[in-house]
Amino acid sequence: MSTQFQQEVIGFDLGHAHTTLASVMVAAHQPKVLEITKRKVQTTALKRRPNTKHGSQNSYTILFGDRVFNHVPPEEELHLAFKAKPSNNPLYMKNMAEFFSAVLEDIRASGQVQDWANVSIIVGCPSHWEEEDRKRYQSLLATPTFPQPQVISESRAALLNAIAPAEVAVTQDDLRDSVLIVDVGSSTVDLTLIHGLQGEEPLCDFGAEIGGAFFDEEIYRCSVERYPDPDHLRLMLQLNRNLEPKLIYKCRKAKEKYFESPEDWEASHVPGFAEEISVGRYFEPIVSGETMAHILQKPTKSGQPWIETFEGQLRKAQQEANAKGYPVKVVVLTGGAARMGFVTESIRRVFPEQTTKLIQDSEPETSVAKGLAIWGRGDILVRSFEATIDELFQSHIPALLREKQPHLLSLLIPSLVEKVINDFVIPEMLAWKAGRYSTLQELKTVISTRATEWLASPEGQQFRIDVANRWWNESVRKEFQALVDPVCKAHDVPVGSLDIRVPFQLDRLHYEELEVPIPLGPMLRIIGYVIFWAIVWVLPLGGPILAAFITMFFREEIDHFIDENMEKLSLPGFLRKTVSDDKIYQVGVQNGQQMAKEMEQKMSHDESFGDSLHASLIAQLSDDIDRAIRKIAVRLYSGK
Repeated sequence: MSTQFQQEVIGFDLGHAHTTLASVMVAAHQPKVLEITKRKVQTTALKRRPNTKHGSQNSYTILFGDRVFNHVPPEEELHLAFKAKPSNNPLYMKNMAEFFSAVLEDIRASGQVQDWANVSIIVGCPSHWEEEDRKRYQSLLATPTFPQPQVISESRAALLNAIAPAEVAVTQDDLRDSVLIVDVGSSTVDLTLIHGLQGEEPLCDFGAEIGGAFFDEEIYRCSVERYPDPDHLRLMLQLNRNLEPKLIYKCRKAKEKYFESPEDWEASHVPGFAEEISVGRYFEPIVSGETMAHILQKPTKSGQPWIETFEGQLRKAQQEANAKGYPVKVVVLTGGAARMGFVTESIRRVFPEQTTKLIQDSEPETSVAKGLAIWGRGDILVRSFEATIDELFQSHIPALLREKQPHLLSLLIPSLVEKVINDFVIPEMLAWKAGRYSTLQELKTVISTRATEWLASPEGQQFRIDVANRWWNESVRKEFQALVDPVCKAHDVPVGSLDIRVPFQLDRLHYEELEVPIPLGPMLRIIGYVIFWAIVWVLPLGGPILAAFITMFFREEIDHFIDENMEKLSLPGFLRKTVSDDKIYQVGVQNGQQMAKEMEQKMSHDESFGDSLHASLIAQLSDDIDRAIRKIAVRLYSGK
């Protein structure tokens, strides 16, 4: 476990527009944002600069981030906003792999992360990507220089950051209902719906390709249309392939400035982002209230305008939550493009303030990276937690259950004896006395059949479950907690998370013998012993047979003795009336306690019974613990 706690997790949010990294030590709690070339948020941009030095091993040098826009000569190769769903496009694959490696190399060179042998990397992806897309993405980013990354949904990471102790934006009370996470990124809008943490339902992820980059491209298109000399602009773009990505970058920066205070730019353009494209000629992004109103009417890839598409996704989440019976009570808004004012307005139209709490991330640009690191830490903790609990199930827990099994017998056998005598033995013996059965063997068979059918029925299973749960709470639970609570505490799992008060439940069983906490077979043997005892005790002159039966402990010897004597025992019909009803009714009163005591002794000497009971208890408890650990993984770390 100590090795696990020495690990460090890097959350790598490789976004369409921006890239952010955060890290957290497994032994720590709160992630920290890493600086990429001395900035917490870097533009997702890549440039290949040809090497002119003689003898250089590489034909080009990789530059990335905002610095790539300082100078954009045509001989260099500039790429902007290249993140996309995995494809076989060679340039896409090359851009993604080299950018990913270059950023990590910068982190290593800066010394912000020291022990790379104990580093895990978690990368985010749009929540609507299929499993195959995620596998291809993971393979694409794999490099022999750094640990292979894991891939999880960005919106899920945003939720984890929102419920982290430092944020406490989403409380445990909020999580009792549905929580919708809306991650408005550059290329996509991703939504994650949590259906109440009291259940085990999986998370629901979906999204649409309507991120903030839609506005970057539309601003650029509008600005090109309004450029005073279109022919000159086209010529400049032809002469320098790197000019267009730089101009789109300028449009993005102007857009970000606009959304800081849109009311200031209703009647004028956002200044300060003009770019000289030739001597004395400037391209200027046209960003104003009028421009935004025009763009908001244009169709997106869905065929509908941006707001209509966005609200359609919100309503889809709303319908999904309502169908599950968990209406959305909390919306967590995150993502760099979440600062656009109409995003909040749309959410409020679908989820009114009167019914839904809206939480907006205070640092949307870094929330996903921090959430990815939190998920990675949690994943390590959960796996270590599960392994440590498994170790306890191989060592201390079996010994504890074995030690407590005598108390289980002391609860089970008296209850079973009482039930069998009152409900089956006495009624059928009265029927035997009245002449319904011709032989004692037939009487024994009928009682055994009825008792067996009851024991195997849901009612009989519930009887065994109730006894097992009573035993658990009276004899085992506190000592079990003493074993597992330190493991919970060491793994940041709330103490008491494995405080299982009702470990055995009928609705989890499928009527398979091994899944019932107390096996059926040994119970049938006890019933057989009780029936034989009762028949012999009621019969005249049965005392010596009963005395001999009581002294026996070994199963084979007992079974042979019962079979042999049942063949010999007989009472003619005319003598049955000599057996009084009162004596039949006194079977339990006169013999119940002694029967239970002797049955306990006999069963405690039966090693096969002890082993069978022990295996059944271990299997059922292990299944309950597995369920509890899965819930812990979902509740604390939201699964994968």
